[in-house]
Amino acid sequence: MYICYLILALLFYIVYVRYKRYERIKLLLKKYSSVKNNHEAAFEITYMTSKLELPFISVKSLEFAFFRVLGIPNISKIIGSTGEMVYHCGKRYDDTDLIIREFCENPLDSDRAKTAIKRMNFIHKFYPIENQEMVYTLSLFICEPPRWINEFGWRKLMDIETEAIYEYWKEIGIRMGIKEIPPTYDDMVKFKEDFEAKYMIYSKSNPAATEGSIRLFLSPVPPFLQPFARKIIYSLLDDHFRIAMDYPKQPTWLVFLIKFLLKTRALFIRYLMLPRAIPIARVPDKPILMTGNKYPNNHICATNFNSDEMESSKIYIPRFHPYEHTYLNGYKIEELGPKKFEKGKLGKLGTIQPDSISMTSH
Repeated sequence: MYICYLILALLFYIVYVRYKRYERIKLLLKKYSSVKNNHEAAFEITYMTSKLELPFISVKSLEFAFFRVLGIPNISKIIGSTGEMVYHCGKRYDDTDLIIREFCENPLDSDRAKTAIKRMNFIHKFYPIENQEMVYTLSLFICEPPRWINEFGWRKLMDIETEAIYEYWKEIGIRMGIKEIPPTYDDMVKFKEDFEAKYMIYSKSNPAATEGSIRLFLSPVPPFLQPFARKIIYSLLDDHFRIAMDYPKQPTWLVFLIKFLLKTRALFIRYLMLPRAIPIARVPDKPILMTGNKYPNNHICATNFNSDEMESSKIYIPRFHPYEHTYLNGYKIEELGPKKFEKGKLGKLGTIQPDSISMTSH
């Protein structure tokens, strides 16, 4: 009898989880029929998808997206020449991650998002990056999350979620001053595939630039497990990218096992875990204000200060540190980036209008 009750309770729980799991997306589908040229709505949906619904896969997809860009020799040479990915990889990761999170975890029209994009634009102007390479990098941030989520997430993305990811990152691309952004998500996928077919080839600068990233990704793993963990990273790479990096092909059983475990995790979440109530955001909602020479212990929440005090003293303490504790004592958005760049210097926001966007051709 007790077994029957337990089975009924489990079935009820599964049905309840199923209902709650799709509750948020159903509400958004009622609220929006399209998000075309609406970056505010696109932010709301993208934030829900990446911070509440599918945070783990979303983060990993973006980490591998940044990893993937180093399969283009011209880009890997530029990044490798700075030495940041070799000698300061942890800081480079945190600088990039925090700048991106400032405009992905805050609305694009907020002061914080604008400051982060301006800071990124200032840094980029010192590197000889061609426009089509900027479009390619943008395409990875648009195309990789849907690809990873649809393969390893607990559910596939709704069309409006894919559209929202495209619209939001397209607007970011516009504000970065990127020209000739493909006009639709499907066009962006085609651009990415064509670009990789032409430019993703082996160069010794590719693995040299990525080695620091791999070591950083492996840093939380106990040393004796790191060789096997490295194989896991290799097993998640498609053949084209793997060959461009000159990484060894992994056994079929290992590739199958890793993908099986990720999909099993997805099923467990889908049927047995209630949806997340608190978003996984790394940047804090509010800054703190330094009250002396010691921090983070000697600080208070920045609420009752005039604008001049605020602008000169805003410090943001990350909620967590994925790898190294680079900014344990906090950061200022306008100071993120390599130490050689002048602190507080910002670039300008791009002014390309959406109706001027056209498909890049090769």
